[in-house]
Amino acid sequence: MAGKWRGRRREPAREGKGVLDPLVHDMWWLVAMRGVVGLVFGLMALVWPPASLVGVLVALSVYALLDGLVLLDAAGCRRRHGRPWGTTFVEGACGIAFFVVMVAWPVRSAELLWDVAAGWATVSGSVALFAGGAVESFGKGAIVVEAGVMSVLLGVWMMASPVSAAFVLAFIVAAYAIVSGAMLLRCASRMYAHGHRRIRPAR
Repeated sequence: MAGKWRGRRREPAREGKGVLDPLVHDMWWLVAMRGVVGLVFGLMALVWPPASLVGVLVALSVYALLDGLVLLDAAGCRRRHGRPWGTTFVEGACGIAFFVVMVAWPVRSAELLWDVAAGWATVSGSVALFAGGAVESFGKGAIVVEAGVMSVLLGVWMMASPVSAAFVLAFIVAAYAIVSGAMLLRCASRMYAHGHRRIRPAR
């Protein structure tokens, strides 16, 4: 009996209820990091708002840079696990490109930077909407879609509105960052709970 048991081939556990998903296990902290970045940025924009409109837009680009770097790391994680990663990579690249344009553009025109920021919010939100239907379960897809809708609304508002005062944009951007950060932290907590369930061997 013992020899027969030792000779049996152990089959890998299948993904499902109660079984660990390696991608979820590896990615929950990246989602949590995006949420923390959003919350910290939003609270700082409320407590210490930049004095000028250009300052608000550059601060927004720094947030986009940090978010983009985390997204690129997440895209690499998805690629290593054989999951679709293109949309995550594109969304991260958009954030980094937004920062580069904001910092390196020679013309420090508030109107131009306003248009660039509106374009980033609209494009990144659209990519998130496209990706929302293809991500994993436990509510992550719905949260990604909600975050995408918020980003698109921010971009559309900026494109449809004239250049606003610094404090108006700072308040709106802070609200966007705080709400989206809280949503991402909620998503990360669900991923953590799902990824750390007790593994039950497949039968």
